[in-house]
Amino acid sequence: LEDRWNPAPMISGMTPNFGPVAGGTSVEIVGTGFLDAAEVTFGDGVSTFNIQSDTSILATSPANAAGQFQVSVFDSLGAFDGTLGDPSQSIFTYYAAPTITMFDPTFGAAGGGTFVSITGTNLSSVTKVEFGNVEGAIIFASETSIDVPTPPAPSLAAVVDVKVTTLGGSVTAN
Repeated sequence: LEDRWNPAPMISGMTPNFGPVAGGTSVEIVGTGFLDAAEVTFGDGVSTFNIQSDTSILATSPANAAGQFQVSVFDSLGAFDGTLGDPSQSIFTYYAAPTITMFDPTFGAAGGGTFVSITGTNLSSVTKVEFGNVEGAIIFASETSIDVPTPPAPSLAAVVDVKVTTLGGSVTAN
């Protein structure tokens, strides 16, 4: 029989449970049995982490490919959260950075309301589209396109950058 002072780690949730493929997201992992944590992994990637308490770890997501990966907390005896907890509570989703290849039209009415189609990649997790510093209302988003009406321009002849922000990062085009 194994003599344990601390129970094996068990993850009950994470905040946030997503981030960019570049890594660097600060993630609070909550659960139990963390006092003896020796390693935290996101898929095959090893994380830097700080034990806050028996029920909380602050970890930094390592770089990884786009997709969903199991987060595991290993203790010094090699026990980890896998089948012990609800596996869906320990899934971290990596999103690839967006790209913009084209937007059409490239001009619009100063009063706003011109529907712009933005084409690119990794756009399905879009959280906002800005024309200059003014946010537009997203009408449609897919992996390769976004439809958004332009907001009113700051002046009659304003030329502004278009910035697309997704869960994987931001990209600006002009």
